[in-house]
Amino acid sequence: MRDLYPALEPYVHGHLAVGDGHRIYFEDCGRRDGLALVFLHGGPGSGCSPDHRRLFDPNRYRVILFDQRGAGRSLPAGKIEFNTAQHLVHDLERLRNHFGIRRWVVCGGSWGAALALMYAQAHPQRVLALILRGVFLARDRDITWFFGPDGAARLFPEAHARLLAALPDVEVADTRIAAYRGITSEDPQCRASVARAWDDWESALVGLRERSNQTRSRASIEPLEQRVRIAAHYGINGFFCSPRGALARPERLHGLPGIIVHGRCDLVCPVEQAATLHRLWPQSNLEIVEGGGHVLPDPLIRDALIRAQDRIADLLAGNTLAGLTDIDRHSG
Repeated sequence: MRDLYPALEPYVHGHLAVGDGHRIYFEDCGRRDGLALVFLHGGPGSGCSPDHRRLFDPNRYRVILFDQRGAGRSLPAGKIEFNTAQHLVHDLERLRNHFGIRRWVVCGGSWGAALALMYAQAHPQRVLALILRGVFLARDRDITWFFGPDGAARLFPEAHARLLAALPDVEVADTRIAAYRGITSEDPQCRASVARAWDDWESALVGLRERSNQTRSRASIEPLEQRVRIAAHYGINGFFCSPRGALARPERLHGLPGIIVHGRCDLVCPVEQAATLHRLWPQSNLEIVEGGGHVLPDPLIRDALIRAQDRIADLLAGNTLAGLTDIDRHSG
């Protein structure tokens, strides 16, 4: 089973002004003359980590990582003004032009997969290929699955009940609205309570052991609140997508090669989303990972994603890749 590449430091990092008072943090890693790839983190609001650099072969790829507006090390931290999916698509083009890259591979997971799809439909001429993990399509049904009482809440009723108990407006039927009001409250105790409850709800869905409030230091609460504020901002705005979610114009994906890696046991983004994308994007290869979940710490998902980037590099180098576009592979 494939694991992460050795620790890697960026040879260039810094902040890029993208307008509206936002400055996004970026890193340039790997082989300077390698195959260009941009990595899109999830969330929204999560940011990149050093392990994300290690997903890609540093002898083949030049990897650009960046923290989306308000996320991670981008500035101002947690800012939701002028922070929409359309702004992030614009930022990707600013970043590509900044590095003088003509075309690149776009890789994203979860929310990052949705953003990758929106970018590829807006700028297909700039995309060499897509590598997507844990696909989130941001349709109404996908959002309702995460927030509503008839989705994942039916699998984790105790965790969902704790989330609801932390929300200040119990009379508000829509969990998204109540969570947004709580995380933007003037009351610091209210914000902290909602942030912790949101974090515990996510942890339950991805199979991580829920963390007690006592294990979080006061210093850790502010970045957690910033992350949840951005996520709630996107949630109440339907992730700034059309009624078709991240697939407003799927025909614009036609002709682009790509691999979709999705865990059979993904409870954050059920596998139907990946199957729907595959059906609407004929050139894609869908790899359903038997027993796999949603997040990168899952060794089955990590293995499949690292193999996928190898296959894309081979394809773009002109090597024969049997089954990339015409055979679906289910791994276990």
